[in-house]
Amino acid sequence: MVHELKGKLRQAQGKKLIVFRQKGEIPGIVYGQGMEKNILIFLNGVAFNKVFDAAGGSAVVSLLIEGEEKPRDVLIKEISRDPVRDTINHVDFYQFKEGQKLEVDIRIKLVGVAPAVKDLQGILVQNIDNIAVRCLPKDIVSEVEVDVSSLKTLEDKILVKDVKFPASFEVMDNPEEVVAMISVPEEEKEEAPAAAVPAEGAAATPAEGVTTEADKKSEKKVEKKTEKKE
Repeated sequence: MVHELKGKLRQAQGKKLIVFRQKGEIPGIVYGQGMEKNILIFLNGVAFNKVFDAAGGSAVVSLLIEGEEKPRDVLIKEISRDPVRDTINHVDFYQFKEGQKLEVDIRIKLVGVAPAVKDLQGILVQNIDNIAVRCLPKDIVSEVEVDVSSLKTLEDKILVKDVKFPASFEVMDNPEEVVAMISVPEEEKEEAPAAAVPAEGAAATPAEGVTTEADKKSEKKVEKKTEKKE
């Protein structure tokens, strides 16, 4: 699916951008294949957020820049956020050539019910959120659904190689990487009774059948007395 956006040319940079951000505008830059120079733009914040929520960074955006008759096909390459407010500070768009394969991250969406969760009280764990693939822009999708109903035992796992992509997609991630798995809840371990510790200054009681040094000395005294009597 192609999403549409409009951009206005901008001259402001650095600290001057604060005023525009306060008005709800997001600064951006366009660069990439077939471009002589980068283009600085402003985006309507509301419009961009709607597109980003729907497309993320893995969908083609048709970007019409002020003063141009034909929109440019671009990808949302990078987003910079304010660390405190978590608002978008800046957007990088990458322009690509027609027919060029792109490497993008496809979002993973787990669907279905895992029998190991329902019947065995296991915990479903999603190990990764995205899978990197290479494909043509027209084939890009925002997400891929992964059915977890195959997780029937506590040992079952879904690997990257188990995720179904169109034949035209080239998966870039490790095929053996775990996408989803079942975690076994930790059971409370019974604490073993602690051995009795003698009070300070008290002698420890020897275990049955164990000869102590005191026993040995006592036995020698008895033997000496017996010898004298004889």
